[in-house]
Amino acid sequence: MAVTDARTGETSVGWPSTPPRAARAGAPAPGIQALYGVLALVVVGYAISLIVRGPNGASPAWLDGWGTAGFELIAALLVLARAYASPART
Repeated sequence: MAVTDARTGETSVGWPSTPPRAARAGAPAPGIQALYGVLALVVVGYAISLIVRGPNGASPAWLDGWGTAGFELIAALLVLARAYASPART
């Protein structure tokens, strides 16, 4: 497959090189990265709580109901915000 560089007009054979991730879509803001880190810690903590409680352990509604729903809502909003902020692909 021949690829022509639009900037230089040179033709090369093979797959075009892809820019680093940060250059492609822009790195998330530090606050967003911190939020992803907090979400990762919440998932690990929840998994540990499930293991500690065991199969017949207590199941508080605030943790197993509203906690997971809130986590999923925040994660979904982050995904939608990223999709909205990314440039359109045609």
